[in-house]
This record gives sequence, structure tokens and C-alpha cells, in this order.
Amino acid sequence: MREKALISFLVAAAVALLCFLGLLFYLSNVEIETTMPEEEVIDMKPLTEAVIYEDGRMWIRENRILEDNAVDLPEGIEPGSLRIEYPEISGIRMIPPEEKDLMYTIETEDGTYNGKYLGESGGFIAIEEDGKTVAINKDKVKSYSYTPQPENINALELFYNGSMPTNITLSYIVDGAEFGIRYTMEGEQIEAMADIKSPVSLKNAKLTLRTGTPFGGALYKEASRSAAIPMAPMPLSAAREFEFYSFVIENVTMDSPLSLELFDGTIKAESYYYWSDSAVERRVRINNTLKNPLPSGVIYYYDNSTWVGTTHMPYTAEGEESTIAVGYSQDIKVEKNLTDMQIDKEKKIYEYTISVKNPGSSVSNITIEQTLSKDATIVSTNPKAEVMGNRIKWETMLKPKETKTFVYKYRIIPLP
Repeated sequence: MREKALISFLVAAAVALLCFLGLLFYLSNVEIETTMPEEEVIDMKPLTEAVIYEDGRMWIRENRILEDNAVDLPEGIEPGSLRIEYPEISGIRMIPPEEKDLMYTIETEDGTYNGKYLGESGGFIAIEEDGKTVAINKDKVKSYSYTPQPENINALELFYNGSMPTNITLSYIVDGAEFGIRYTMEGEQIEAMADIKSPVSLKNAKLTLRTGTPFGGALYKEASRSAAIPMAPMPLSAAREFEFYSFVIENVTMDSPLSLELFDGTIKAESYYYWSDSAVERRVRINNTLKNPLPSGVIYYYDNSTWVGTTHMPYTAEGEESTIAVGYSQDIKVEKNLTDMQIDKEKKIYEYTISVKNPGSSVSNITIEQTLSKDATIVSTNPKAEVMGNRIKWETMLKPKETKTFVYKYRIIPLP
């Protein structure tokens, strides 16, 4: 009996031991999840805003992560435009390019020194004067200046209250940017591209192109005729800000010239011919029915997918009209002849006849315009013309093979 009880106990103990060992093996291979308080994560990714104006200036606002108290800057910034958005900054020193090669003039209590700047250490400024190294006690310095005075800066040394900040936000203006609007137009379809050059590399930046010149800026630069590599359309918004119209493009990365699509759409366009004492021009009257203006730029005009010509698009506000010349007519023929002249002591009367012929096989609209001298007085026009001061204008339609004539007469009274 005792032997059976002992055997049962041993079996139960063995089973328990096996279960315990199995539990240890399971726990050693299972990750136990623990709930830990989440730390607040601060997004320190650099943020950049850039605005390019038509006069070539570029305003940049960026967030910089600091590793020491020196901040690198692009060349060519306007020193007076520099702003730092950090309340603990107590001062800055602008470091000119290649400062070590600058000539210093240092006035001290012991005299004035002139030499090449070598560096600073232990409260002394080291310069090279007449082939010798001179250490000048900074406590005795009354004033110093650079010779020549540098025009640019390429770095900042920051002075701050308390501990060094981890990041700062700074903004500045730099010259040398450029953007030009390049249009493609066929019929009433128009597409606008922006050809952009930036003196500063951009990464995931919010880029704004402003059609307007800031006060004190240069005159508008004509848009570049050399097209950059077309890129895919990017998120774009447009709005009127102050006296500018802004096209805003998100997430722009560029370190070389770039082309971005601004907008496309349908406008009202009327093609016609125009003559005024020179070659017959083919013109297009554009009525801007879009919800944004058409900035000044270069426009490439096509007809049935064939390039007709390249010209300048004037700034055209929403709802306004502009006229562009896109080519010359080889078919429409215009002749102007003096058909009558009366001259006496009191007056001179001249009559001109203009003959317009359409030898083509399609209907053509044409505008005939004449501008007279300031001392001329219009006597008559046939057919009746639109007269604005000393300018005469006819607008007419010519059927295929049709010829029309236009006559005007004016008088000039000689000066006594």
C-alpha cells in the first residue's frame, strides 16, 4: 500500500516538474507587452518657405537645426534683410567670406595696427603685420574695421542667453532668382508653365511665385525663352495678396532650373488680321475668363498643332482683354494710294484710298487702322469709320476672293 502511494506521489511530482519546465520554456519565447508612457515627439524637420518676385529677389524663411553656434548662409544675401525668430538670441556677428584673408585695422590703447587677420584665442586677436605675428589684447581694443569692407556674408555667429537652442527660424532676401511664365496656346486652350531658377537649393519647400514687383525693386525681367525640363504638375493654389498675385506650389525640391505647370484652361480667343501702314499681322484678341490673371510671359501659339509664332503675353487681369500678334499674312493684300490732293494758302486737303483683297478660300476678319498727325483734322471717311481723336479704324469681314475699299479725307491748316 505504501509502495503504491509512493509511486503515485513520484508520478505526480514528475508531471508537475514537466509542466513547470514547459511553462518556463514558453515564457522564454514570448514577448511580454508592457505599457510605457509615450514621450512627446517634437517634429524637428526643416521647414522652408520661399517667395520669388519678378524683379529677381527671393525671400526665404527656414527652420535650422543647430549643432553649434555657427549658422551657414548662402552667398549674396542682403544683410539688412536678415531676421532671426528666437527670443533667447542676444546678438549675432556676421562672418564675411574668407575672413582669415581680410585686412584688419585695429585701434587700441597702445596704438593702431594693420594686418591680415589670423584668428582669436585666449582673449587675443592675432594679425600678421609686416611679416610678423602680433597678438593684440582684446580688452585694449577701441575699434576695428575690415579693409576692404566686405559686401557679403556667408555665416553667422550666434550669442544667446542661457543654453544653446536646438533650432532657430531665420529669414533673409537673396538676389539672383528668376521665374518666367511660358504659355502654350492653341485655339482657346491655354497652358502656363513656370521656368524657375533659384540661387538656393530647396527641399520640400513651399514655393510662391508672385506676379508683382516690390517697392524699390528693379523692372520686370522678360520671361526666359529657354524652356527647362517639363515636370509633372504639383499641388498649386493661387490667391491675391496685397498688390501681388501669388501662385503657391507645395513640396518643391530643386537644385537646378526647374519647370512646373501653373494652370491650364479655356479662354475666349478671336483671331483676326490687322494692318496699319506695314505688313498685315495675324493677331489674337484674348478675353481672360479664368479665375486668375495671366501673368506677363512668353507665349507659343499653335494652329492645328502647328507652331505659328512666339510673342509676348502682356499681364491680363481676370475679365480683361489683351491682344497679341502671332504672325504675318501672306495672303491678305493691302494697298494705299493718294487719290486726291487740294492745296491752297489756307489749307491742304488729302484723300487716301485703301484697297484690301482676300485671295484666300476662307472668310477673314481684318482691322484697318490709320493714325494721323496732331495737326490733321478728319473731314470724312467712307464707309463710316470709328474715329478716336486722330485715329481712324475700320473692322470688316472679307469673303473669299472679295476686295473692299476704304477712303478717308483730312485737312491740315498751315501755321501762320
